[in-house]
Formats: sequence, C-alpha cells, structure tokens
Amino acid sequence: MSSHGLFVDTWDGIYQLTGKSDVVMFCLGSWLAAFVTYWVVSIPLLCVDLTHRPRFIYQYKMQMDKPIEVAKLKKLFKVVILNQLFYAPPIAWVYYVSAGWRGCSVSSSDLPSGGRILFDLLGCLIFVEVTFYYSHWALHHPFLFKHVHKLHHEWTAPIGLTCIYAHPIEFVFSNFIPVVGGPIVMGSHLMVHWMWFNGNYSATGIMDWLHGTDAIFRDTIAFKRHKILFGTTPMSKKYPDTKTLQ
Repeated sequence: MSSHGLFVDTWDGIYQLTGKSDVVMFCLGSWLAAFVTYWVVSIPLLCVDLTHRPRFIYQYKMQMDKPIEVAKLKKLFKVVILNQLFYAPPIAWVYYVSAGWRGCSVSSSDLPSGGRILFDLLGCLIFVEVTFYYSHWALHHPFLFKHVHKLHHEWTAPIGLTCIYAHPIEFVFSNFIPVVGGPIVMGSHLMVHWMWFNGNYSATGIMDWLHGTDAIFRDTIAFKRHKILFGTTPMSKKYPDTKTLQ
C-alpha cells in the first residue's frame, strides 16, 4: 500500500470511529487536537523552566535574567483551563456551523492534494497575520487594555503556557478567531484545519513592519534574537545582553 493510501485509510478510520459524525470531528476532534498539542508541548517546557534541566535545552531560554514566576502558576492554570473547558466548547459549535456553511469537508474522499494544502496554509497565514495584528492593536486601546488585555501582560517573561493566558474576550477575538478563521475562509478540508492548529504558534510580524509598530522593538536585543536558529549556539550567547556585560 502506498503512503497516500495508508494516509487515506488512517483518516477514514478516524472518521469511522466518530460514526462519520461531522459535528464530532469538527467540535470534539478539533478541540482535542488543540488541547493535546497545547499541553504536550507546554508541560515539558515548563519542567525545563522550573528545573533548569536538561541544561542542553535550558541554555536556549531567551530571558535568562527572568526566572519563572512560580507564584503565578496557580492563576495561570485556572485561566487557561477555564478558557479551554468552559469558553472553547460553545465557540467550537459556532466554528462547526461556519465551516459547514463554507463547505469545509471531512470525508476521506475529499482529502486535498499537496498543492491545495500549501495554498490553503498560505491563505491561513495571511489571514492570521492580518486579523491577529488588528485585534491585538485594538486590545492596546487604553480602555480594552485596562479591562481585557492587561491580564495577558501580567507575565513579563512569558512561557509556552501563557499563549492563551487571556481574558475570555481576548481568547475569543484575538486567539481563537484569527486561527480558525483562515481555514474556514479558505474552505479547507478538516485535515488542513488540524494541521494549522498544530503548526501555527504566532504571526509573522509583517503587519508590524508595514505599519511601523515594531520600531521600538527593532532597537532592542530581543529583535536580534527574534529569528530562526540555525546551529547550536544559543541566541542569548550569540547576541548577549550588554547590560549583563557591564
């Protein structure tokens, strides 16, 4: 059997497992894909942050001068679990209805080609870049920042878990919609939705560059470290903080 045939059979097996229920695939399946990815990635990184072990991984931490704020972890877990277990499920239903209206398929007979997958992911990238930028920009309005976005900024040295440490309004309009909206607009197969949930972690920064809202950031040491690392030398050593050298 070819790899493509195996993939089709695997997807069809998952679909059969749900009783070929589109609502279960879209609502429960998509929620599980995001939930599992979030915790499987974040908990090991939290352990590294807390124990500083293994050293060969901890050395890549950007803000060495800002240890994790252990006292804030209880509130962090409370907020993210509320977002995932209480606010996400009803939004998942709206997501399912919207995806169905747009014609997003679940069936293994409609699995997209490699070219279509790349095209859809490019569309998703553009969508999340634009919508996340403007929603985040709006959240920095004094009123919204004070009553909504300030919560997210409690962590001055963020860790993986804090990506959805946010007020419910921010969670919905700045975290959820920019991510799920792209595949819906593109009319993508559910498989592409899941690939995008599991592969998307941040916007590209293009909108900041276009609007000039990254001017201050460009003058910081963080900007020099804000790139993909090719090699084994940690960014904190490649671009050391001059303050620590004085």
